[in-house]
Amino acid sequence: MTILNNNSSAPGRSLAATTVLLGTIGFLCGFLLALTLSAYSLYSCVQIL
Repeated sequence: MTILNNNSSAPGRSLAATTVLLGTIGFLCGFLLALTLSAYSLYSCVQIL
């Protein structure tokens, strides 16, 4: 967590932590959405065949 250590002020650390947290949550949501869509498309292809 060098990003948090480089900011000496408390608001800077808070902002960096919030940015990292929201980025992680966004990445996980996007990953789960892509995984769900790929699983659904695979299921649809199996149903057609």
